[in-house]
Amino acid sequence: MADAIHSRAGWATLIRAVRTPLSFFTLALLVAQAILLSITKRAAGTDFTILLSSTLALTFLLVLAVAWLQYRSQAKREFELVADEKQKTYKYDVFLSVPMAAVGDTLYETYRSAALEIIECLKKQCNMKLIYYAGEQIATRDDFDPQDAAALDDLDAIQESKYFVMLYPKKVASSILFEAGIALALGKRSVYFVKKRKDLPFLMQKAEQAFDRVKLYEYDDVLDIQGILKNPKCFDFAPSKQSSADAS
Repeated sequence: MADAIHSRAGWATLIRAVRTPLSFFTLALLVAQAILLSITKRAAGTDFTILLSSTLALTFLLVLAVAWLQYRSQAKREFELVADEKQKTYKYDVFLSVPMAAVGDTLYETYRSAALEIIECLKKQCNMKLIYYAGEQIATRDDFDPQDAAALDDLDAIQESKYFVMLYPKKVASSILFEAGIALALGKRSVYFVKKRKDLPFLMQKAEQAFDRVKLYEYDDVLDIQGILKNPKCFDFAPSKQSSADAS
């Protein structure tokens, strides 16, 4: 009974580890090899040769698959800035930007917990169902995968989001500042939640005064953020000056 439990736990661990095409191919190969090798022990002569050849062929297939995936991942992909006014449809309601790789294990888990609470509030209080948060399926920093942190994937998600929301809990050199800059360049309606305004880069400290599509709120804890999000006016933005000029 104990062996069965451990076996189920082992399979559950393997299944959770399948996060990319490469890990899927690896798991499939290991399973296939295990089956073939178990059969090989009872085979002889021609059957043994066929089974051994099949095992080698599967290994060769994995090598080809890995090479192809590596080639595809390194293939140059361009990102073109498209102004929000020209964005016809949105894949996400909100792009939630929270420090991840720039902080330690404990802070990562703390910030992720706050992010998940914010997502819950956005869904229940703001009726925003489609939220992009890169850390949603990454419980710890040990679970980071290069595929998860692909810059172009994040840029695409910002492009395809109606709103940009940033959580900036402390002064840290995080890529979320880069993401905020991209959102600003795209003309995204952006909401910044900042512990201390002075921790932001100088040019961002008064962003809401310089840009009509930016709002900045200082907060003490997640409850403050939830209270702000519950206000229907949180995501109300005045028409941009450019849009007003075009309309006239």
